[in-house]
Amino acid sequence: MKKKLVIMLVALLALISAQAQGVIYLSNLDEPANGSVAVTVSPGIFAPFTTGANPEGYLLDSVQLLMDDSESSVGFSIGIFGISSDPVPTPGAELGALNGSSNPSTAGIYIYTTSGITLLPDTVYFIGARTRGTFYWSLANSASYTSNDNWDYPLLIEGFPSYGFYYDGDGVTPIPYPLQFAISATPIPEPQIYALLGLSLAYIGFRRFRRSIVFNTMA
Repeated sequence: MKKKLVIMLVALLALISAQAQGVIYLSNLDEPANGSVAVTVSPGIFAPFTTGANPEGYLLDSVQLLMDDSESSVGFSIGIFGISSDPVPTPGAELGALNGSSNPSTAGIYIYTTSGITLLPDTVYFIGARTRGTFYWSLANSASYTSNDNWDYPLLIEGFPSYGFYYDGDGVTPIPYPLQFAISATPIPEPQIYALLGLSLAYIGFRRFRRSIVFNTMA
Protein backbone atom coordinates (compact mmCIF):
# COMPACT_ATOMS: atom_id res chain seq x y z
CA MET A 1 0.00 0.00 0.00
CA LYS A 2 2.74 2.43 0.98
CA LYS A 3 4.69 1.73 -2.20
CA LYS A 4 1.61 2.36 -4.36
CA LEU A 5 0.91 5.59 -2.50
CA VAL A 6 4.46 6.83 -3.03
CA ILE A 7 4.24 5.99 -6.74
CA MET A 8 0.93 7.89 -7.03
CA LEU A 9 2.39 10.86 -5.15
CA VAL A 10 5.44 10.98 -7.42
CA ALA A 11 3.18 10.76 -10.48
CA LEU A 12 1.00 13.63 -9.22
CA LEU A 13 4.03 15.80 -8.51
CA ALA A 14 5.42 15.03 -11.97
CA LEU A 15 2.11 15.99 -13.57
CA ILE A 16 1.90 19.29 -11.67
CA SER A 17 5.54 20.05 -12.48
CA ALA A 18 4.95 19.39 -16.17
CA GLN A 19 1.88 21.62 -16.18
CA ALA A 20 3.78 24.36 -14.37
CA GLN A 21 6.13 24.72 -17.33
CA GLY A 22 5.09 26.91 -20.23
CA VAL A 23 4.08 25.18 -23.45
CA ILE A 24 4.18 26.73 -26.92
CA TYR A 25 0.58 26.17 -27.95
CA LEU A 26 0.56 28.08 -31.21
CA SER A 27 3.34 29.07 -33.60
CA ASN A 28 4.04 29.83 -37.25
CA LEU A 29 7.51 31.26 -36.65
CA ASP A 30 9.08 28.45 -38.68
CA GLU A 31 7.15 29.38 -41.81
CA PRO A 32 8.94 31.34 -44.58
CA ALA A 33 8.30 35.09 -44.44
CA ASN A 34 6.29 36.92 -47.06
CA GLY A 35 7.12 40.56 -46.39
CA SER A 36 5.71 42.50 -43.47
CA VAL A 37 2.94 44.86 -42.49
CA ALA A 38 3.40 48.27 -40.87
CA VAL A 39 2.34 48.84 -37.27
CA THR A 40 1.64 52.58 -37.18
CA VAL A 41 0.41 55.18 -34.69
CA SER A 42 -3.22 54.54 -35.61
CA PRO A 43 -4.85 52.15 -36.11
CA GLY A 44 -3.32 49.24 -34.21
CA ILE A 45 -2.87 45.72 -35.61
CA PHE A 46 -4.71 42.81 -34.02
CA ALA A 47 -4.14 39.08 -34.53
CA PRO A 48 -6.92 36.73 -33.36
CA PHE A 49 -6.33 33.32 -31.79
CA THR A 50 -8.49 30.72 -30.08
CA THR A 51 -7.43 28.87 -26.94
CA GLY A 52 -7.61 25.11 -26.46
CA ALA A 53 -9.78 22.77 -24.43
CA ASN A 54 -8.06 22.60 -21.02
CA PRO A 55 -11.10 22.82 -18.68
CA GLU A 56 -9.55 25.27 -16.21
CA GLY A 57 -8.00 27.48 -18.88
CA TYR A 58 -4.43 28.75 -19.19
CA LEU A 59 -2.03 31.27 -17.71
CA LEU A 60 -0.38 33.25 -20.48
CA ASP A 61 3.43 33.19 -20.25
CA SER A 62 4.67 34.98 -23.34
CA VAL A 63 4.08 36.04 -26.92
CA GLN A 64 6.87 35.94 -29.52
CA LEU A 65 6.69 38.20 -32.56
CA LEU A 66 8.78 38.00 -35.72
CA MET A 67 9.61 41.58 -36.66
CA ASP A 68 11.21 43.09 -39.77
CA ASP A 69 13.70 45.96 -39.97
CA SER A 70 12.36 49.45 -39.32
CA GLU A 71 13.67 52.95 -38.64
CA SER A 72 11.57 53.71 -35.56
CA SER A 73 13.14 53.73 -32.12
CA VAL A 74 10.50 53.75 -29.35
CA GLY A 75 6.87 53.32 -28.47
CA PHE A 76 6.03 49.75 -29.51
CA SER A 77 3.74 47.82 -27.15
CA ILE A 78 1.82 44.54 -27.04
CA GLY A 79 -1.38 43.69 -25.20
CA ILE A 80 -3.95 40.90 -24.98
CA PHE A 81 -7.56 41.81 -25.72
CA GLY A 82 -10.88 40.09 -25.30
CA ILE A 83 -13.49 39.91 -28.04
CA SER A 84 -16.43 42.14 -28.89
CA SER A 85 -18.92 40.94 -31.50
CA ASP A 86 -20.68 44.03 -32.81
CA PRO A 87 -21.48 43.24 -35.57
CA VAL A 88 -18.35 41.19 -36.41
CA PRO A 89 -15.69 39.90 -33.98
CA THR A 90 -13.40 42.80 -33.04
CA PRO A 91 -11.10 43.49 -30.06
CA GLY A 92 -12.83 44.19 -26.77
CA ALA A 93 -11.33 45.23 -23.44
CA GLU A 94 -7.59 44.93 -22.88
CA LEU A 95 -6.80 42.16 -20.40
CA GLY A 96 -3.23 43.24 -19.82
CA ALA A 97 -0.04 44.59 -21.31
CA LEU A 98 3.05 42.45 -21.97
CA ASN A 99 6.62 43.31 -21.04
CA GLY A 100 9.30 43.46 -23.71
CA SER A 101 11.21 45.64 -26.11
CA SER A 102 9.62 48.97 -27.05
CA ASN A 103 12.08 49.15 -29.96
CA PRO A 104 11.86 45.98 -32.13
CA SER A 105 13.50 47.79 -35.03
CA THR A 106 16.03 45.08 -35.97
CA ALA A 107 14.71 42.01 -37.77
CA GLY A 108 14.29 39.04 -35.46
CA ILE A 109 12.10 37.35 -32.85
CA TYR A 110 11.06 39.44 -29.84
CA ILE A 111 9.65 37.91 -26.67
CA TYR A 112 6.99 39.71 -24.63
CA THR A 113 6.23 38.22 -21.22
CA THR A 114 3.43 38.53 -18.72
CA SER A 115 2.03 37.10 -15.51
CA GLY A 116 -1.49 37.11 -14.22
CA ILE A 117 -3.38 37.00 -17.54
CA THR A 118 -5.79 34.07 -17.44
CA LEU A 119 -7.18 32.75 -20.71
CA LEU A 120 -10.45 30.82 -20.70
CA PRO A 121 -10.77 27.58 -22.70
CA ASP A 122 -12.17 27.64 -26.25
CA THR A 123 -12.23 31.44 -26.32
CA VAL A 124 -11.14 34.00 -28.91
CA TYR A 125 -8.57 36.63 -27.91
CA PHE A 126 -6.48 39.16 -29.79
CA ILE A 127 -2.79 40.08 -29.73
CA GLY A 128 -2.80 43.84 -30.17
CA ALA A 129 0.26 45.78 -31.38
CA ARG A 130 0.38 49.56 -31.07
CA THR A 131 3.11 52.15 -31.41
CA ARG A 132 4.01 55.82 -31.47
CA GLY A 133 6.21 55.25 -34.53
CA THR A 134 6.27 52.70 -37.34
CA PHE A 135 7.42 49.10 -36.97
CA TYR A 136 7.03 46.09 -39.25
CA TRP A 137 5.42 42.79 -38.20
CA SER A 138 6.45 39.86 -40.42
CA LEU A 139 3.91 37.96 -42.53
CA ALA A 140 4.06 34.22 -43.25
CA ASN A 141 4.08 32.84 -46.76
CA SER A 142 1.54 30.13 -45.92
CA ALA A 143 -1.34 29.47 -43.54
CA SER A 144 0.48 26.53 -41.91
CA TYR A 145 1.18 26.57 -38.17
CA THR A 146 1.86 24.20 -35.28
CA SER A 147 -0.75 23.80 -32.56
CA ASN A 148 -1.17 21.95 -29.27
CA ASP A 149 -4.40 21.18 -27.42
CA ASN A 150 -6.56 22.49 -30.30
CA TRP A 151 -5.38 26.10 -30.15
CA ASP A 152 -6.32 27.77 -33.41
CA TYR A 153 -5.36 30.56 -35.81
CA PRO A 154 -6.84 32.28 -37.79
CA LEU A 155 -10.37 33.25 -36.79
CA LEU A 156 -13.11 32.23 -39.20
CA ILE A 157 -15.60 35.01 -39.89
CA GLU A 158 -18.56 33.94 -42.01
CA GLY A 159 -16.47 31.04 -43.31
CA PHE A 160 -13.48 33.17 -44.33
CA PRO A 161 -10.13 33.21 -42.45
CA SER A 162 -9.21 36.39 -40.62
CA TYR A 163 -5.43 36.45 -40.01
CA GLY A 164 -5.53 39.92 -38.50
CA PHE A 165 -6.55 43.45 -39.26
CA TYR A 166 -6.04 47.12 -38.66
CA TYR A 167 -8.59 48.38 -36.17
CA ASP A 168 -9.10 51.90 -34.84
CA GLY A 169 -12.38 51.41 -32.99
CA ASP A 170 -14.46 52.32 -36.02
CA GLY A 171 -13.47 50.22 -39.02
CA VAL A 172 -11.61 47.01 -39.82
CA THR A 173 -9.05 46.64 -42.61
CA PRO A 174 -8.11 42.97 -43.17
CA ILE A 175 -4.51 41.77 -43.45
CA PRO A 176 -4.32 39.18 -46.26
CA TYR A 177 -1.49 36.99 -44.92
CA PRO A 178 -0.83 35.36 -41.52
CA LEU A 179 1.01 37.47 -38.95
CA GLN A 180 4.00 35.57 -37.53
CA PHE A 181 3.91 34.89 -33.81
CA ALA A 182 4.01 32.19 -31.13
CA ILE A 183 2.12 31.91 -27.84
CA SER A 184 3.40 30.17 -24.72
CA ALA A 185 1.06 29.40 -21.82
CA THR A 186 0.73 27.17 -18.77
CA PRO A 187 -2.35 24.94 -18.40
CA ILE A 188 -4.14 25.45 -15.08
CA PRO A 189 -4.42 22.06 -13.32
CA GLU A 190 -7.86 20.73 -12.54
CA PRO A 191 -8.85 20.92 -8.82
CA GLN A 192 -9.03 17.12 -8.59
CA ILE A 193 -5.26 16.90 -9.05
CA TYR A 194 -4.58 19.13 -6.04
CA ALA A 195 -7.24 17.28 -4.05
CA LEU A 196 -5.54 13.93 -4.71
CA LEU A 197 -2.17 15.41 -3.81
CA GLY A 198 -3.57 16.80 -0.56
CA LEU A 199 -5.14 13.47 0.40
CA SER A 200 -1.92 11.63 -0.37
CA LEU A 201 0.14 13.99 1.78
CA ALA A 202 -2.43 13.82 4.59
CA TYR A 203 -2.37 10.03 4.54
CA ILE A 204 1.43 9.91 4.65
CA GLY A 205 1.41 12.39 7.54
CA PHE A 206 -1.18 10.31 9.40
CA ARG A 207 0.87 7.11 8.99
CA ARG A 208 3.97 8.84 10.32
CA PHE A 209 2.03 10.26 13.26
CA ARG A 210 0.54 6.85 14.13
CA ARG A 211 3.95 5.20 13.81
CA SER A 212 5.48 7.75 16.20
CA ILE A 213 2.73 7.09 18.76
CA VAL A 214 3.33 3.32 18.59
CA PHE A 215 7.09 3.82 18.90
CA ASN A 216 6.74 6.10 21.94
CA THR A 217 4.31 3.66 23.58
CA MET A 218 6.73 0.76 23.12
CA ALA A 219 9.58 2.87 24.49
